[in-house]
Amino acid sequence: MQAQIAAGQDTAALSADLTTLLASGWALDSDHITLQKTYRFKTYTKDFHNTIGVRSKAKNHHPEMISVRPAKPMYNLLIFG
Repeated sequence: MQAQIAAGQDTAALSADLTTLLASGWALDSDHITLQKTYRFKTYTKDFHNTIGVRSKAKNHHPEMISVRPAKPMYNLLIFG
């Protein structure tokens, strides 16, 4: 199943961008709607979270970020279109 692309969008351009993202570690969710990527760090870092927040706000985009602090800190970054 391919990614679901909204009507009226440039399917060819978005498909090319999606291919690039998938090749760099991003993945589609099971519904093929949401892009997501998990980052793991040796220690907890607010800098990563703040950087994503500032860049997203500048583009008026609001991703969902889940910060998990197990033995190995990680972020699961979900991008909603």
